Amino acid sequence: MRTILVRVTGLFITKDNKNGGVQGEGNAAGLHLVFDESWAGYGKRVIWRNAQGEDPVAMVLKPTTEHLIADQTLEYDTPIPSEALKLPGWCSFTIEGFKEAEPNAVAMTVRDYLRVYPNDQYYAPEEPTPGQAEQIMAAVEELASNMQGYAQAAKSWAVGD
Repeated sequence: MRTILVRVTGLFITKDNKNGGVQGEGNAAGLHLVFDESWAGYGKRVIWRNAQGEDPVAMVLKPTTEHLIADQTLEYDTPIPSEALKLPGWCSFTIEGFKEAEPNAVAMTVRDYLRVYPNDQYYAPEEPTPGQAEQIMAAVEELASNMQGYAQAAKSWAVGD
């Protein structure tokens, strides 16, 4: 997978590449997002829109097990979904951060664009991107499975076997 490095500093974005992909592609490229400390403690998601600003798709950002263990919760990897690459032009991605606070929730938002190059092939994605609830459940299941393996390894080191 081709990776675009995106640094989010406060409400500003810098990226090492402006090319999102070719019309009709999907999950062939992704973003490696690196946030500064102003985003610490925020739950994050990316909302993608096609070149006409339509068909929003939300991708929940979830740290890997390794990032959680290393306490690196400001780095994430996320694919560019096929819906964002449906039409040639400039697709957009909006990064939203949410944090509970009194009296209301606090939110941060930043937006940028990626170039989508035209393709003569007809657009027909194989599967739609899962909804946010499905993404969160998959992340919880993956983390639980990984943690169970780490717990077994720790127990074998502690008591033998």
